[in-house]
Amino acid sequence: MGCCGSKTLTSKKLTSKKGDVKCMCVCRDNMGVWSQENKPRISFKGRAKDPFDVKWRAVIVHLKSAENLPDMDRFSKTDAYIKCKIEGRKMEGPGDSVSKIQVSNSIEGIDNCTFPAKTNNSNPKWDKKQVMNYDGAIASADLVIKVEVWDKDGMFNKDDSIGELTLRVPEPADGWKNHDNLGMKGGGKLHLALKTVDCPYIDVPTEKDLVGWNERILIGRMGAKASLLYSTKKGNTKMLLMVPGRNDTFMHFHVAKPFQERGFDIFALDYRGVGRAKRLAEGFDDYYSSHSEGHDEYIEDFDGALQFIDSTGTKYSTKMWYCHSTGAPITLNYLMKNKESGMTQLIMNSPYIGNTQETAGCGLTEFVVEDFTKCLSYGLDRTAIVSGGEAVCPYFFKQVWALYRYHPNLRPLYYTPHVTSGFLASVAMTQDTLMNQKHPPISCPTLLVGSRGDEVLCCEDNHEVADKVTVKSKLTKITLKDNAHDVFLSAEKEDNELAIQKLMEWVDKQFPERAVGA
Repeated sequence: MGCCGSKTLTSKKLTSKKGDVKCMCVCRDNMGVWSQENKPRISFKGRAKDPFDVKWRAVIVHLKSAENLPDMDRFSKTDAYIKCKIEGRKMEGPGDSVSKIQVSNSIEGIDNCTFPAKTNNSNPKWDKKQVMNYDGAIASADLVIKVEVWDKDGMFNKDDSIGELTLRVPEPADGWKNHDNLGMKGGGKLHLALKTVDCPYIDVPTEKDLVGWNERILIGRMGAKASLLYSTKKGNTKMLLMVPGRNDTFMHFHVAKPFQERGFDIFALDYRGVGRAKRLAEGFDDYYSSHSEGHDEYIEDFDGALQFIDSTGTKYSTKMWYCHSTGAPITLNYLMKNKESGMTQLIMNSPYIGNTQETAGCGLTEFVVEDFTKCLSYGLDRTAIVSGGEAVCPYFFKQVWALYRYHPNLRPLYYTPHVTSGFLASVAMTQDTLMNQKHPPISCPTLLVGSRGDEVLCCEDNHEVADKVTVKSKLTKITLKDNAHDVFLSAEKEDNELAIQKLMEWVDKQFPERAVGA
């Protein structure tokens, strides 16, 4: 029996004003999408163990500040940045050889983190959190955290070491361990805190998790396919349509739950080229999973999703939409060109509508070249501005997978995708179209939620650009402190809970007479 409870395949063709979009219900066991037995298209290599088989732990580093750092430059104050790394103790090997315990299963970049430079400041303040991972089978007593303080010099000069410290790795039961007034041999003091947590917070969905969830395959005019995952309940009159970001997928059952408790049906669209939809394209090249030839190519994916939702026969009085990161310009492009979407509210989670972080602490270097992309005159080709490769992406591993596990076919894990001219130019085109609108393209209640801890996008710039999305009287802005780029997939569970709490407080205000206590 398939996921829809049907023993046979059924298909239905629906007519769209924009053209015909086929909607085919493929009755299959959804566990095939998430199951570890589903062989990754791009596999891991050179690891001692499959990362799925490692019981990982994460060390969260909260770098607060430094004080009285020595001036390392002749004509200015220090440009300090901080490097942290988990290291194993030394072990004696055959003969006189000495080696260190391998803490990261030979996956480069996951056992360390770097906090960007604060220029010309002897008393810098960061107040930022970052994550490192290690194999939880290794006893904490066999590990240390090495903290190095450096002065950043110019491109042609070697950086200067200010000092270094060695700290023990705390146990998960220790909670936050504060290390204040850490004196360094080279002078100055450092203030930070450490916390260890067991991974993951949320694992790959089980068969039990997927009870009540069905999938609809949407087939476009030229054969391109999208996936609509949905959960409905008889009697519901509200719906939420969720749109993911670049190299993203729906893995937010913990976010959907409070909506379901409030009588919402959930529809999660993985548009062509992302998440569940990747498996539907024959010969799909994961390295080009973020490529786009203009956001208009996704219009029929939205059309197909809305047609299917209408075909269920439910007359929804509330049609709330949600979008994250690159999913925001894709969604806004649709809304600017389709004024009859029926959307009644919009939620934007760290939308890619403004500028990116210049420091790019996440290591996603493609996010610092959008200005260069505009010089390409919106070249929508597959030229790799930043080349990917067959190597574990430390950002996706540390910030997402280790804590919120997903199948490697759904989001990058064992590889890093190319960043193409088409992807960047498509975002730039939609951003420019939005900025050139004489009036905001939508007028319904809109929530913008972002975080100062976002390592990808500039939260402040997003808040400014959001005024172009909807009328100011309808716009609510929430700024969180330590949450990740996806505020609902953050390093600390408490940050997630706060983000969901703030979200649902706004949702409840839309229906004061029917609000549910959180």
